[in-house]
Amino acid sequence: MKTKAIPILILACMLLSGLFLAGCGSDPVQEDLLNYLNEQTPRLAAMENEVVEELDSVIGKNYSNDIETYQVIVDKVIPGYRDFMEALEAVKPATPEVVGLHEIYIDAVNKQFNAIVQISAAIENQDTNLISHANEKLSEGRKGIRTYENELQALAQKHNVVLQEGS
Repeated sequence: MKTKAIPILILACMLLSGLFLAGCGSDPVQEDLLNYLNEQTPRLAAMENEVVEELDSVIGKNYSNDIETYQVIVDKVIPGYRDFMEALEAVKPATPEVVGLHEIYIDAVNKQFNAIVQISAAIENQDTNLISHANEKLSEGRKGIRTYENELQALAQKHNVVLQEGS
């Protein structure tokens, strides 16, 4: 009887350890989201910040004249934004949930880029109507970024990922 008890006990331990491992198994969305936030997007954030700083240096309270604004947009902002968008498009998340999140970000960035291109065209053509359309696109892009941030928060919470300030 002792010889039968040992294999059953070993089998029971193996089954229990198998259940424990399955219960604590990995969450592919969590892993993908952590990779996305920690490995794939930090460099992109730096690229985006650099382009936004260039743009901010010539608009709003920093605006001085159309010529300077146009030159900075055409020479620095548009090429920098194109590089940023190429790097953004190169990010390939592994799970549908993170892919969907990333697509929201890409869509918002595309709207902002198109608005910046329209701003340069509006300045070049001195077209105030085009500026109005560009401002609408910028607003849509900002709304898209807010949607991305909200979806990121929800996905992170659902998959037990703690976001740091600025994520």
